[in-house]
Amino acid sequence: MATAEDKMLSNLITGPLVLGELNARVRPTFAEALARIKKAGFFAPECPTKPLRVGFSLMPTDALDGTICICDDTQEIYRFDVDTWVKIVPISEPYGVRAIQGVPVELDELTEGRALGISGGIFTLVEAGGGATGPTGATGPTGGDGATGDTGPTGPTGLDGSASATGATGPTGPTGPQGATGEQGATGATGADSTVTGPTGETGPQGAAGTDGPTGPTGPTGADSTVAGPTGDTGPTGQQGVTGPQGETGAQGATGPQGATGATGPTGASGSSKRKATAIINGGGSAIATGPAGGFECPITGHITAARIESIDATKGAIAIAVWIEPYSGGVPVNDDEVDIFSIAASGTQSAETGLTIDVTEGDWITFNVDSCTDLKLVAISLTLEET
Repeated sequence: MATAEDKMLSNLITGPLVLGELNARVRPTFAEALARIKKAGFFAPECPTKPLRVGFSLMPTDALDGTICICDDTQEIYRFDVDTWVKIVPISEPYGVRAIQGVPVELDELTEGRALGISGGIFTLVEAGGGATGPTGATGPTGGDGATGDTGPTGPTGLDGSASATGATGPTGPTGPQGATGEQGATGATGADSTVTGPTGETGPQGAAGTDGPTGPTGPTGADSTVAGPTGDTGPTGQQGVTGPQGETGAQGATGPQGATGATGPTGASGSSKRKATAIINGGGSAIATGPAGGFECPITGHITAARIESIDATKGAIAIAVWIEPYSGGVPVNDDEVDIFSIAASGTQSAETGLTIDVTEGDWITFNVDSCTDLKLVAISLTLEET
């Protein structure tokens, strides 16, 4: 099922052109669709829904419904719907005419006396003249009275009537002189002493320290202690005495009989008989060309048991490498000496095969031949050789 992001990308590509894009068309061109996808951020590395972008011949045959694929080589965009790819850009729309439901109406279907009309929500061809005029239809019933309109706004208030004029105010008289200041009253009697104690004032700063007095006389000596004092540290070790002379060596005793030989231990594990042979195939910055691409002289007699191919620079693509084997005496290996083909599938970066039993003999020439390659530029092929 297509995800919400897939549907959003599909609608972004196939939606009608906006005003700034109109050019006598209603469907976007390939360039306009790419501009929409880029502007919407679907090419950004962090975007979870990126459209595929491969050549037309490399489009996968199986994908999720709603998947978008951009083919730059054919200038087309496809959407995967119900097990098939459906082209959505570009879509031919002659002279910009299309159906409301997305079904194009071809102008070459129009004939004289017919015109485009609408029936059932889609464009259809209808007769447009040439026949006799039909009778006039009966007059329909009179419609009901419409709703009463809103009350209009209240008109402006009229001007007040004129009144008799008020007489002019007479002038203000002059200010009289200020009177003389009166004498100060006598001081009132002193109030009685308060019986309430006022709040305690803050503590003053501490005075400076006085000078030290003279030292008093020494007290009498205390009685002897009845508790034993701690044991003193151990004294150092004395010097070592002189070594006495060595006594004479006694006679050697007789040799005892030899013990029985122990049982033979188990055989140790065999060393590994596998070897690896690796070749680098370099296209020099371009896709690898077909043809012989290197080889080596087989160092053992045994089998090729596994093979791996890896795109070293992580480029995605496809490659098929044939393995040719020929004894040294037979000369240079050719296509007739092919024993197997190893490959990386389309849009891949690595492949591996195991469980092989291809016979080889010490001294054989093993050559790698590139049968085909798409996009891959730097590839390593490794063979596992197991000695018998």
